[in-house]
Amino acid sequence: MQNKKMQLSFMMFFQFFIQGSWYVTMGTYLGKTLGFSGIQIGLAYSTAAIASIISPVIVGMIADRFFSANRVLAFLNIVGSLLLIWITRIESFSLFFPVMLLYSICFMPTMSLTTSISFSNLTNPAGVFSRIRLFGSFGWITAGLIISAMSLEAFSTPFLIGAAISFLAGLNALILPYKAPVKTTEKVTIGQILGFDAFRLTRDRSFLVLLIFSALICIPLAFYDSFTNLFIMDEGIENAAAAMSLGQITEVIFLFLFPFIFVRLRYKRSLVAAMVALDDPVRVL
Repeated sequence: MQNKKMQLSFMMFFQFFIQGSWYVTMGTYLGKTLGFSGIQIGLAYSTAAIASIISPVIVGMIADRFFSANRVLAFLNIVGSLLLIWITRIESFSLFFPVMLLYSICFMPTMSLTTSISFSNLTNPAGVFSRIRLFGSFGWITAGLIISAMSLEAFSTPFLIGAAISFLAGLNALILPYKAPVKTTEKVTIGQILGFDAFRLTRDRSFLVLLIFSALICIPLAFYDSFTNLFIMDEGIENAAAAMSLGQITEVIFLFLFPFIFVRLRYKRSLVAAMVALDDPVRVL
């Protein structure tokens, strides 16, 4: 069991290292090196959101029903590594956007797949998964520190680093604890495949309010992810990627503190406190 936990921890480390290597610095590369406009940079980052809408189809229809999550994860990571290499050779936005969208469609389902593989191979997911997921934050932090140490924020090299780790993650997925596809005899509807059935949950007022505020809080996060690194670089501050990894360091700290905070504040107050704490630094930046 201990060996299985270690394998799953490395899986999380690799998966978050991939995105952490290029995601926060892409705006700087696009703006400073390729000369893309602010709108184009924003559109490039929007590919992750678009892919997140599409990814449930890949995970729910393909991974859960026809192939093992391990093989789908391996395929998506290896194809993703090739697309990241291709991205480094693109200089026009008209080609960059569709290739980045295609890459995001490959990458975003891996978040759900790694969680699915973890849950299916842990006897006590509720008590153990958070410690395994913690290695994802370590992967993101490590990527940011490496990019900053090598002063690569304005170059395409972070994509190549992400490509190398993505390829390794793809190979690693083939030796992970196995997650078999779910065998079902029920007829699958188009609504289930596209996730439309989930909209029934909006009949619950509490869920609808949570959904609305979750969408609203993602708006400042989108600005932060897209332009903060470029802003820091323009201000002449060195080690921008490492500075932004402070967010993940804080995440690690609060993952340990949250059980104690939750006991005092409970769910609603914890959520409000998190939103208020997020607002100030984003507004200042």
